Amino acid sequence: MKPNETIEIVESAPARSEAQLAKLERDLGTKLPKPYRDFLAKHNGGTPRPVREMTSYEVLATSCLGLPASVYGKAKAKPRVGDFYGDNEAPTSIGQIKDFLPNDPGGKDSVRIGLTLSGKQVRLVIRGKACGNVGIFDVTTFDAEENDPAEHLVPLTDSFGEFVEAFSPDLSNSGPDLTDDDLAACERAISMRKGPGAELSRSYKDFMRKTNGGLVSHGKVHRWTVAGKQHVEELERLYWVRGGARKGPKDLRAQAKVYKGRIPADTLAIAEDDGNLFLIGIKGKNLGKVFFWSHHEEAGTPAGKKGGPTYDNVTLVADDFDAFIEGLRVTEA
Repeated sequence: MKPNETIEIVESAPARSEAQLAKLERDLGTKLPKPYRDFLAKHNGGTPRPVREMTSYEVLATSCLGLPASVYGKAKAKPRVGDFYGDNEAPTSIGQIKDFLPNDPGGKDSVRIGLTLSGKQVRLVIRGKACGNVGIFDVTTFDAEENDPAEHLVPLTDSFGEFVEAFSPDLSNSGPDLTDDDLAACERAISMRKGPGAELSRSYKDFMRKTNGGLVSHGKVHRWTVAGKQHVEELERLYWVRGGARKGPKDLRAQAKVYKGRIPADTLAIAEDDGNLFLIGIKGKNLGKVFFWSHHEEAGTPAGKKGGPTYDNVTLVADDFDAFIEGLRVTEA
């Protein structure tokens, strides 16, 4: 590879139409700068290949706004783009069952596999005599000091197959097709967090091979009684299990929510690498400009003070998105 070689974007989400881009702007509550909008229409996020460091960064980090170029030295990491975000709402809005394992209030004997419309967890028992059973877990009424997670789980069905029959969900926006290796990797991840002996039931794995989660576009309300108490729930979604290969970019909407209150209000996070971000200006004097946001310096940014996050950990990279793309270079040995 030679410096200045044209970058290639891989693992993009499907190309966006004008109507889809307009909806994205409505969802974000802002108009996107035209060069960046054109990029989304063509590439819609993705990963640059090969990974490029920005060798022109130190030159570009001179700002007409008076932003401190010294942030580059403080971060001790040369900026590079690992992933561009895109308009890829469906997968990221569903969630993965592995995302909910750390500090799980539901205990070690079950795993969260879905969500009801009332916000309760749908959980699959993964060990013991009740292995394979499905239950409903209400986090809002659970007290870790007073309640036993297993006793707080309201039993629903004796198997995942019965659960599917009970709710008759019609799922859309399912995740990528799964292989046996994908499911085995998921079980290993669960065992690492929950301890040995954890396993996903056969009926659940059979279902996930064919469907791999999704949003419920049609489902019936299910009523059942436990110890004389009637329960009524409607299913909202089943979480998906991501396969070994990452499918498409992170969604712009989701990342806007993640970094709300952490980045300047007149910017939007559009790319990342190793915890750091690249932002694009969406209004005022910064419209269209691209900035480097240093995660390492975030602690010094008074995000909680009146006025919100400042530019203390932010440095100008390029005056517009086209110049930003042109600034990506192959790393020279």
